[in-house]
Amino acid sequence: MQNATPVAPRDPRLNAQIDAIVAARHSDPFALLGPHPVDSNCTVRFFLPWAAEASISLKPPVVEGGTLAPAKVTDAIKLRPEGFFEAAWASNQSAPPSPGSYKIQGRTHFGDSFEIFDPYAFPVVLSEFDLYLMGEGRHYDTYEKLGAHVITLEGVQGVHFAVWAPSAERVSVVGDFNGWDGRVHPMRARGSSGIWEIFLPELKEDSIYKYEIVGPSGNILPLKADPYAFRSELRPNT
Repeated sequence: MQNATPVAPRDPRLNAQIDAIVAARHSDPFALLGPHPVDSNCTVRFFLPWAAEASISLKPPVVEGGTLAPAKVTDAIKLRPEGFFEAAWASNQSAPPSPGSYKIQGRTHFGDSFEIFDPYAFPVVLSEFDLYLMGEGRHYDTYEKLGAHVITLEGVQGVHFAVWAPSAERVSVVGDFNGWDGRVHPMRARGSSGIWEIFLPELKEDSIYKYEIVGPSGNILPLKADPYAFRSELRPNT
């Protein structure tokens, strides 16, 4: 990996979307972040403010009876000095790589190395039927769907977060794991249901977290505790 000068993409529409991510104002972060097929390439975009340099480590498909090939490493280009990266490689597949098949690895500004799964590669957890029942007020297991729950998704263990915030313009989950930075893990809005969700792979069960919410007027509200949390800190930290 080489620490290169940030490069601006040529597409002005992409520039505008990146600006929205960096400013934590993007209405649909999953449309930009994570893996996406672009022309004949697979492109992965991610925002890590603490990363000085990064790359994508892609595991090759397992061939029965064959020798396991080494992971393919593709350097990521830093498109913004704030920490927005993009990595692209040639691919003849129309579908993006599976969430567990690649990791983001790199070095922080302090010289520490890291390797993480990409939260924006993982699919939704709540079904359309869940959303329908919640909208009708007839979902009797809401506590099993909303809040924070340790689950295994696409073969990777982590924590699934879901919260109902119908008036919010943006909701992020924040904690020690992302420096309490609302730009890092903006959640996915599930249509008009008012539900926001995200899966954070490999997050520990006892991690302290809250929600950062941008209200309808565009102001960032005070951090909110999870009303469906099973445990909480003692006052005055709640």
